[in-house]
Amino acid sequence: MMKTTTRGEGIRRRRPAARPRCRGGRSARQAAARGLTLAELLAALLITGFVSAVVAAMLFFTSYGTSNHAEMRSLLVSKETLSRRLNWAVAPAQKVLAKGDNYLVLWKAETLVNAAPNLSELHRIERDPATNELRSYQAPADLAPVDNTLYDLATTDFNAVTEALKGGLTFPGEVWATDVTGWTITLNAAAPQHASFVGYRIAITLDGLSETAVSGAPLMNR
Repeated sequence: MMKTTTRGEGIRRRRPAARPRCRGGRSARQAAARGLTLAELLAALLITGFVSAVVAAMLFFTSYGTSNHAEMRSLLVSKETLSRRLNWAVAPAQKVLAKGDNYLVLWKAETLVNAAPNLSELHRIERDPATNELRSYQAPADLAPVDNTLYDLATTDFNAVTEALKGGLTFPGEVWATDVTGWTITLNAAAPQHASFVGYRIAITLDGLSETAVSGAPLMNR
């Protein structure tokens, strides 16, 4: 007679293996999770620091560029203003009376119609190398007739005369421009009184930036 057995008899049941425990009673999965969080935190701090440095650099260079742009614009405005001023002084002049390093003396116009320049008709423009200022000297509009000296056109040293008078009550000056670091004047004739055109190169330097105006004007009333 055959003996039957029920399903499951003679088979040992195995207990599931115990999960490894980490120190302090936490599981390995929890420890791994803790390590990942710290890594992310460090990465976030590094990224934040990098972004902050980039933003700071962008702000610095933007500010530097804006400052340079403003300085260059101011420099260009100064150059154009001075160039026009010089041309407006030269164009209506009757004659060039004297010319040298950093100075120009003009006979503005023959307002008294006496075939010779009076003090009221003289105009001295000069650059002061000590201050880099470009100055203009002319007699005041209310110059007394007794002070309105008449000069001989052929024999007068107009550089010496205006050099001696400049800054006085009868020949006051005003500053036309600052930061003028160079001024070269050229004429189209060897003798100043024969010139019909005045050319020049004038350099302006501001905060390390430089611009040079190259211009000139004909004497329209010569």
